[in-house]
Parts: sequence; structure tokens; C-alpha cells
Amino acid sequence: MIRLIIAGPRSCTKNTSVFQEVAKYITEIGGVDEIVTGGSTGVDLMAKQYALQYQISYKEIIPNWQNDLNAAGIVRDTRMAEYGTHLLVFFNNESKESMHLLMQAEKNHLSIKKINAPDGRLPFGEQARVNRISLTL
Repeated sequence: MIRLIIAGPRSCTKNTSVFQEVAKYITEIGGVDEIVTGGSTGVDLMAKQYALQYQISYKEIIPNWQNDLNAAGIVRDTRMAEYGTHLLVFFNNESKESMHLLMQAEKNHLSIKKINAPDGRLPFGEQARVNRISLTL
């Protein structure tokens, strides 16, 4: 059973880009049985919409803020990585939660695909390069 976790920044609003990348990855891995998200806005919401549109089973693993307090997001990411088999993460090199999810996915031996988040910002390394160039002018 292939359980695909789809995650990324809440700030992402480029629905078409996310849908295209999700479709491409699902084709690459030969289909999925279930899409899993953390129940947030942005990429998580788009993944849910994708699952509903294409009638793919969908599961939300949401943080339990009442029991886990400030660690709720981290605990949720760990649960997701233990449940899933594959991870498609839209990454902007800034999200601590995405970084933690990536580490948990590696620890649990998930098949991982990392894509630059389509949120209009430069990837972190590219932004640093631009900043260095600006400082030398």
C-alpha cells in the first residue's frame, strides 16, 4: 500500500503548480492508495483538494495542541512519517516543520522527493547568493 505524505509551506498559493507536481510524482511511483497531510492550509489543503478531485483516499493527521502543547507539530510530523511510505515535500529551506518531517521521513526510510516550493521566494541558497552579490556591488 502506497501512502503518500504531501507537505509544504502554508504560504503557498500556486494551486496549479502543486497539482502538476503531485500528478507527476504519483505517475513516477506508479500510483497511490492514500494521500496523507497534516491538515494545514497551503500545500496541505491543495493536496486534500487533489485527493478529493481524483477520488484518492485521504487522511489528515492533525496536531493535538491540547495534549502535545508546543510540540504538537513535531509530534504530528513523527506520526505522519511513521504512517506514510512516501513523502513529497515542497520545501523553501525555511520551514522548521518541513525540515523535521524530512528528518523523520529519512529515519523511517520513506521514499522522498523534495521540490522547491512554488511560493514566489527564492530557495534559501539562491537568496544567500543574491545577498552576497548585493553586498559586493
